[in-house]
Amino acid sequence: MQILVPTARAKEPKPALFYSYSKLCNVLFAFALHRREHNNGINTYAVHPGTMTGTGILRHQGAIGKAMNFVAKPWGKTLKQGAATVVYCAADPELSNISGRYFESCWDDEKYHEVALTRDEALQDALWQHTEKLLDKFSVHGE
Repeated sequence: MQILVPTARAKEPKPALFYSYSKLCNVLFAFALHRREHNNGINTYAVHPGTMTGTGILRHQGAIGKAMNFVAKPWGKTLKQGAATVVYCAADPELSNISGRYFESCWDDEKYHEVALTRDEALQDALWQHTEKLLDKFSVHGE
């Protein structure tokens, strides 16, 4: 868990690795939420919008970021295309009884991510507990 939630003294990961960790946390959290809420009728999905250009994610990478955007543009998705998977998961009646899955490009893409890591319930729970501690630390009690 320390690699996902570094201490103040830990060396900060490189931006690309930090980005990957944040994406892993999104998937872990979505699957933990599924385990807690699916029996209450709430479906959750981990959704990858695909490689998109025009998001500004590489804005701090200077010339390299501009070059990467230029090269990726013909194969990347527009913002509307990237949003399609989120809309699909939220609105398609075929998914009304499906939850706790990983989707990309409007299909169940479970086999293309690190299933052993993302399905690790102990890691999911550790992230969930750490999130609760952070929320307690920064929330105003009584409101």
